[in-house]
Amino acid sequence: PIFAISSVIYFKYVNKQYDAIEKEEAKMTTIIQECLASTRVVKAFNREKYEFDKFDVQNKKYRDEETRINFVSDLYWGISDAIAYTQYGITLIVAIYLAKNNLVDAGDITACLLLLGMLIWPIRGLGRIIGDLGKTIVSVNRIEDVLQEKSEYNENENVTTEIKGNIVFDNVSFKFDDDDKYLLKDISFDISKGQMVALVGKTGCGKSTIVNILTRMLDYTDGHIYIDGTELKTMDKKHVRRNISLVSQDPFLFSKSVYDNINITKTGNDEKVYRAAKIANIDEYIKKFEKGYETLVGEKGTTLSGGQKQRVAIARSLVNDKPVLIFDDSLSAVDSETDILIRKALKKSYPDLTIIVITHRTSTAMEADKIVVFDNGEILEMGTHEQLINNNKLYSKLWKLQGSLEEEFEAMLKEEENEGR
Repeated sequence: PIFAISSVIYFKYVNKQYDAIEKEEAKMTTIIQECLASTRVVKAFNREKYEFDKFDVQNKKYRDEETRINFVSDLYWGISDAIAYTQYGITLIVAIYLAKNNLVDAGDITACLLLLGMLIWPIRGLGRIIGDLGKTIVSVNRIEDVLQEKSEYNENENVTTEIKGNIVFDNVSFKFDDDDKYLLKDISFDISKGQMVALVGKTGCGKSTIVNILTRMLDYTDGHIYIDGTELKTMDKKHVRRNISLVSQDPFLFSKSVYDNINITKTGNDEKVYRAAKIANIDEYIKKFEKGYETLVGEKGTTLSGGQKQRVAIARSLVNDKPVLIFDDSLSAVDSETDILIRKALKKSYPDLTIIVITHRTSTAMEADKIVVFDNGEILEMGTHEQLINNNKLYSKLWKLQGSLEEEFEAMLKEEENEGR
């Protein structure tokens, strides 16, 4: 009974304590992972001491939790051993007394001690099993949380109609299930096949939400989106993503060769890869590398500059010849001249390609067939560059601000060229 009761109490404590240990360990490993991933940032801002101290604080918390359970575990096993040997001692004393009075013989005492051992040690071992069980239950529950996470494909339709690039937004609104605030409100505009449409607006106005909805990372709350006449919500998610290329602002590159990163789907051949690299204006830079296309880019593409990473990502998106291409502010790290060259090459090589560009550059937006200006989740204005610069609204203000800076920069370049001549 003593062992049984103490084992139950020990199990409850272990279960609770191991949960706390796992959480503290997770926090500690997160700090390590962040520091390793952001080594350059830490060095650039001279934050080594701060990061060391932060890790040291979390490491001590983890150590204290481990020390606490080790102390309780040692106490439990120490007391268990004391109780077990005390029982042996009491039994042996009583047996000696009985043998002295000729009530039992040596054989009876030996059999009694053997039977006592068969009873005590398995029950005492129950504590070890319970301790391991408590740790296992905590680990299983944490794994179960991940495995039971709802798959996005649980809610998926199977329509796979042909996508050409005609897109219509009809009073589309979006909000998260746990929030009453709408990130998009009554958005309506259309994009024709082969058009280039620029989405412009302040940070946080809903431009990237449009991209996530189009690629079915999120599903709109109200309204309708039609792609070539088919409701987006009824289309298979994998089919949508096979036909819409997305180039993000901060693209992720694998620790592989440049060639493997461009041909990430393994569906392109050498000709397609080289052609995509030329259109993305990265081919010349790659050829200058010692190993050319076989050059390893390092983890997350650390050996490449921001602009080079973006251009590799653009080339990657062109290999599969998808009908819709989305630039989510993914030309921000390249200069204006390269930006223009890439877009002209795209128009020349893919005249039927539908392009959606999220940008803060009016010099990029002005080349678009249509500009949609967002503000607080709503469309503030829409039209061509010539139409919007006369509206005296947000786009016009951006154009005046950025246009004057660009004109000043271009004048400076021309002056330098004349001096060089």
